[in-house]
Parts: sequence; C-alpha cells; structure tokens
Amino acid sequence: MLDRMLASDADFDGRFITGVLSTGIFCLPSCRARKPKPENVRFFGDPESARQAGLRPCKRCRPDLFYKGRDPERERLSQLIADLRREPESCQGVSEMADAAGVGTSKLTESVRRHYQTTPAALLLRFRLQKARRLLLESDHKIADIAFACGFESLSVFNEQFRRSQRMTPSAFRRLRTETSFQLDLPSGYPADFILDYWGRDPQSLSEQVDGETLRVALRLEGRPVVAQAEIGPQKVRCQLLEVADHPSAGKREAASLQAGDGSGPGSTRRGPRGTMAADSGPERGPEDRGLTAHLHQRLLAMLGLDQDPQAFEAAVASDPRLAPLLQRSGLRIPRLAGRVEGLVWVVVGQQVNLPFAFSLRRELYRMAGTPTRCGLVAPPTPRALAEVDIDELRRRRFSQQKAAYLRGLGQALLQGKIPSPRRLYAVGQLEKQLLQLKGLGPWSVRYLLMRLYGCQDSYPLGDAGLVRSLQAFFGLDGRPGPKETQKLMAVFAPYRALAALHLWQWKPEEEKESAA
Repeated sequence: MLDRMLASDADFDGRFITGVLSTGIFCLPSCRARKPKPENVRFFGDPESARQAGLRPCKRCRPDLFYKGRDPERERLSQLIADLRREPESCQGVSEMADAAGVGTSKLTESVRRHYQTTPAALLLRFRLQKARRLLLESDHKIADIAFACGFESLSVFNEQFRRSQRMTPSAFRRLRTETSFQLDLPSGYPADFILDYWGRDPQSLSEQVDGETLRVALRLEGRPVVAQAEIGPQKVRCQLLEVADHPSAGKREAASLQAGDGSGPGSTRRGPRGTMAADSGPERGPEDRGLTAHLHQRLLAMLGLDQDPQAFEAAVASDPRLAPLLQRSGLRIPRLAGRVEGLVWVVVGQQVNLPFAFSLRRELYRMAGTPTRCGLVAPPTPRALAEVDIDELRRRRFSQQKAAYLRGLGQALLQGKIPSPRRLYAVGQLEKQLLQLKGLGPWSVRYLLMRLYGCQDSYPLGDAGLVRSLQAFFGLDGRPGPKETQKLMAVFAPYRALAALHLWQWKPEEEKESAA
C-alpha cells in the first residue's frame, strides 16, 4: 500500500485510504499532494475508519466524494469536454482550457493524462478536427471559413494539421461525399509489411484477405455490409469502397452454402494472382450511401494504424539507455480492430486457446451468423445476429458452452446500448469499469479492447502471457513477473504503454535474431 501510495496509483483508489497523522488528513492512493514520511502514514479500509481516527478528508483528492460515487476532477473534465465538443473554437489554447475548467495548466495536463490518456492540446485538436470533418461533409462553406469557424489560427495551420491527422487534404476529404475511392498519404517509415502481416495472420479468414500489398476487408458501416480494399504503396494507400449491400441483411441467400462449409463460399480461394483483387469502378451510390466513404476513411485510418504518431514514444524510449534496446524497429503502429462486434468476437474466441484454434472458431461464427457478400468475403454478424446465435450449433462447431453463452450475452449487451462506441471519447477508468460489468469480459479482455478497439494509448492487457514472457526476457528476470511486478515494469513506459506492449510482443533477444538470420 505504501508503494502504491508513493506512486499515486489510481488503480488502487477505493481499495484503501491513506491517513497522514502529521497533517490530520486522509487521501486516496492517487493523491498528487506532497508525499508524507512513511512513519506518519496509517492505512484504513474506508473513510469512516479514517474519521474515527480523528482525520479529515483531503480537499485536493476529495476521498469523501469519491466514496459517494463522485469524482469532482472527472466531472469538471467531462463538462469541459462537452463544451469543447460543441464549440471547439471557444478555447484558443491549453491555458484557456484550464481557465474554463477552473484549474491550472499543470493540473489540467495531469487530469487529462489520468482520465483520457492524452494531452489537453491533443483533445482540443481532436474536437476541432471533428467539427471540420462534419462541416466539410455537410456544408458548402469555403475551406478557409471552416478553418476559422473551428478555431484554427490560419488556413495553413488547418491544412497542415488536417493532412497530418487525416492523411489527406481538406478538399480531398470533402470529395468523399460523392466518391467511392480515395488515397491516404503515408508517413515516412510506415511499416506496411507489419500491418499487412497482422491482417493476414489467418490465411483462411472469411472477413479479411491479404494479397501482396493489398488488403480487402468486409465491414459494417452504419449497419450496412460493405467490402473495401486498401492497396499500400511506397507513399500512399489507394482505398476503395468495392461493394455496398442493398440492405443490412443482404447476402443471406448465400448463407446456406457458407454454413454447409462446402467450399463454394469465401475461403475456397484465399490467394490468387494479383489481378484477382483489382477493383472495378465501385458500387453505384444512392442518397442513402452518402457519407459511407467518409466512415470508411475513419475506419481504415484506425485499422492501418494511421491515427497514431509513435514519434513521442520512440523519443522517450530512445533517451533511456535501459529501454532503448526495445526499439528494434521504428515506426510500429497498433492496427486497431474494425468495430465492436469484431472486437468482442476476438476477445471471446481468443480466451485461453492457441491462435490457430481461435482463428477457426472465428471462421465458424462468421459462417453461422455473418453476412456473405458478392465479393466472396463475409461481413461480421450484426449485434442482433450475435444476440440470437444458436448456442447448440456453436457447441457442435467446437465452441465451449461458456464461450457460446458469452457471445450471445455480449450481442444482447450491444443491442441494449451497454457497450460504448469507439467513435466517442470516454474517461478510461469509467469505460473500463463499464466493460468489466459485462459477463464474458475479464481484465485481460477489457484491457485488450481499450488498446485495440478504443485506442487508449496507455492501456495494455495485464496478464497477457506473451507480454509477460517478453518482459521477463527484456529485463533479464529469473522468473516470469506476476501482475504487480508487471505493473511496475510497464510503469516506466507511461504514458505510452500500449505502444510499449506492441514492441515487447515483437521484441527478440539479439542472439535469437542472429540465429533466425
């Protein structure tokens, strides 16, 4: 408890109270006030026990409100974020954000890091860009007028920030209203082979197909099954919307052949000559398709890891001689999961089984409940299809009773709105707590979703076997670290522990690399 108090570890808030006899106050473990001498510290199970010992609550961390279910710091931030989401132009910088929240800039930075795993400047830019994207798609205003309406100080700054984050110019983004194809600029050193290897891990996948430098994937955009293609070149990614189903339930006529597994559906021809994946002119677009390409743009940014910038993480690690050997390859990015159904399916089928068996379970579920497309791929199940999946049929397809029940229950949770959308911003602690309440999602699953689906840059799957093995090897430990030791080891990578986990999964000792060579 003393160790976690000295580290201001918010994960232990609610588990014990720190009493300081010399000042007569009690605090949460996460309190950032000056740390007391250990001989002046006593620990209590709850605020009432601390009060009985003659102590009063700290006015900085407010443990009394925390135990009543209130967090004033988070509440102030939530109000600030609501205001910024509505009017990002109302604040010109971090100092104005701090004034609006009623705190200093250092306190704001600390609070945003703690609750949202980002910086105040990044938050402000996020909301400005969100408003700019919306205006570009929904209005015919001049781009310069949009830039100033969203709070950017000049058109050149807007163009630079937009292109860096969206990987295209504002005028190119506006054309997504009517076009079915677009290009994304690639940053220098982009790890195309790593990203394609990730999406091609299962050569028999029904929903993703990798051929050379081209990824073809079946998704759901706004509830509609679509097939998209991304061809990664040296400097750009050529993206195209290949197919849009006529209706969210389109493709069911092919389901019988898929469920029979007779080889006539997707999976019978996984890899062909490069020409087999050439795109045609794209689907015809009706009024209901307006905006689908823009949604695809956001989805592919996440799936290709282009919504991240690893430079700050790499600079921090490279500056520490102990950690610098982790950077065996620069530019690595986290390929994020395509959507909530895809994420939930993966964490359930992947629990406590090897990778090939997890892949086979995923294929079986998609055969049963996915939506076949004319392109030969299968879009993920709808939340309703997942909620109504036949448990007995899943059992016949080698699912355990528990996995089958978890999948069905999570589908019902999706229908009931209990699983937040990754397109919105959440306080990470609250998001984690909400997901942990769902049956079938334990600590590993939730932390994996935070990292891979919600894009939380300081989250990692605690207890992951591969990560534990890598930590042991990288730090030269005699044995594998337990959960507490893992947290201590990973703490040195804060606030970029998601990228650190990615590098650790890829890391190999020098002798192993030389042997492989």
